[in-house]
Parts: sequence; structure tokens; C-alpha cells
Amino acid sequence: MIKASHILEEYHALLKTDYVSVPIFLNPTRSDFKEMGNDVRFIADARSKKLYAWDANIVIHIEVSDFLHLGLCSPTRFWGYAVKHGSKYVLIDSDELVAKVNNRYYLQHYLDKFFATDWTWIDKYLDASSFFNFIKDFMSSNDKKKYLTGVDYPPELRPL
Repeated sequence: MIKASHILEEYHALLKTDYVSVPIFLNPTRSDFKEMGNDVRFIADARSKKLYAWDANIVIHIEVSDFLHLGLCSPTRFWGYAVKHGSKYVLIDSDELVAKVNNRYYLQHYLDKFFATDWTWIDKYLDASSFFNFIKDFMSSNDKKKYLTGVDYPPELRPL
């Protein structure tokens, strides 16, 4: 069972589960990333330019989104998964974006709006542009009936 806690400080909140408390960092610094470990989940909001990040091994996106009252994904709100590569974190996956890419025949309008959104501000926190470029290249160079799987990912976007 998950219980909400009050916002502790401006830069993060604390989500309490039955077993552990999970700090949620807002626009995390390098030292915040160190606290989160090597695998990080995040929610990025392009309208507010806020990035909420936490240790990926503890809770999933929907739990944090519900806790922070952020709502579901949209062309301006994005859920992602990043891993540490050397001294930086790299976006390597997004279940919600990949699901939309795999249904792009029906969801092309959503994807057009998503990629028309300015996501470059995320690169201040982690490398997202490599993943976004890979997704755009996949969509433009393949048959709309082909599904994107982890096998299609280039080596630099695969978990270690």
C-alpha cells in the first residue's frame, strides 16, 4: 500500500510505501542523481519544464504520477527510463512512447504533436536526444506495420 507524504522541500517529495520511502526529485542535480542509483525513472512535463525523477527499482510511473497528481501521458508529458552510462544518464526506453510508435498507424497525430514539442530542455538533466532521434528515424524509415522492439535499439540505447 502506498501512502502520500507532504512535499518536504521545493526540490523533492517523499512517497512512502509499506516498505520504503522514495524521494522524488524535481529537476535533479548531479548529487540527486547519485542518490537515485544507476537506473532512473522520470516524468517530464514540457509545459512547466519540470522533470520528476526517482530510483527506477522502487516504484513505477503511475504510482508517482498519481502521488503528484500529474495525470497521464500526453504530447507534452512524457514518462521515461534512463540508465547511467559513464558520467551521464541516457534515456533508453519509454513504454508509453514505444506503445504509441507501435500503433502509429492510428496515433500518428499524437506522435506529430509529441515531436513538435520542445524536449531539448531535458538534455540539461539527461541525454534524451539520442533516444528521440532513434525513434524518429525508426518511424521515418520503416513500414508502419513494423513493431519496434528492444532488438531494434542501437547498442548505446540498450541496458548494460
